[in-house]
Amino acid sequence: YRDLVARHPDNLPFRFELTRAENDFAAVYLQQKDYPKAVVILEQCLRERRELVRLAPTNSYWLSTLGATAQNLSIAERHLGHFDRTGELVRMAVDADRKWVAAEPNNATAKERLATVCGTAGHYYSTIGKLDEAEKAYTEKLKILEDLLRQDPKHMRRKADHAIGLSLLAELDIKRARFGAATEVLTSGIQELDTLVAADPANREWEQYRVNQLEMRGEARQSSGQLAAALDDFQRVAEISEGQPEGSRAFGEWASDYRLALERTEAILREMAEAARKAGRAESAAQQEKLAAEAHAKLTALPAP
Repeated sequence: YRDLVARHPDNLPFRFELTRAENDFAAVYLQQKDYPKAVVILEQCLRERRELVRLAPTNSYWLSTLGATAQNLSIAERHLGHFDRTGELVRMAVDADRKWVAAEPNNATAKERLATVCGTAGHYYSTIGKLDEAEKAYTEKLKILEDLLRQDPKHMRRKADHAIGLSLLAELDIKRARFGAATEVLTSGIQELDTLVAADPANREWEQYRVNQLEMRGEARQSSGQLAAALDDFQRVAEISEGQPEGSRAFGEWASDYRLALERTEAILREMAEAARKAGRAESAAQQEKLAAEAHAKLTALPAP
């Protein structure tokens, strides 16, 4: 494509295809976590796509790819700790996708893209501590997805994206120590994921999202003193993780989830036992200590991480 563009510099489709190849090439570096190399290619790609949009402002597809490249570059820059540049790119991506939606208001793909980039914006603002801005971005993401789901209630991927969006909002509540609000939001997300996993039990990605949200809700409940409810969440995490095909004793993410669940289960049971002792309920305290010891035994039997 570089050769074609060199021989036909006024051919805009050739120039666009070159940017597509560059963007895909950079995506490989992103997957490999080689962010400096990704930045070099994406900066070049972004410059060319901005020029193409200037030359063909009515081409909404090219506009959409400008937003995608800005988003990809923002991810690379964020990993490199270049937060000012990340902010510029996030705002550019949001602006491009808003214009795409305005140009094609009935295009569900455009709306999905805007929802995605709102999630990226929310993550950026959360990272730099601007929690109000992060909340606005996550709320917009959820609203877009809810509008799309009203049009197509059976769209499974959008349901999953909505559930993930709820967990992002809950993270902000946890950062603000609003544990009750976080618990409420996560309960909605877990219910959505329960439905999704029931419809497609082999989807490990959705199962992992569900476990992540159960862990978050367990932490929120534990922090707010709802120990019995928190214990239920972590015991459910242990059950799900242990039931995975590779087994809870294997190394990997499921093993980490299982280990975390056992650690939290033991800690909560010991906390409940101490509370029972102080309240003069010796029999209850002994039972909880016994269960804590069982969780500890399972934990120590695991291979070292």
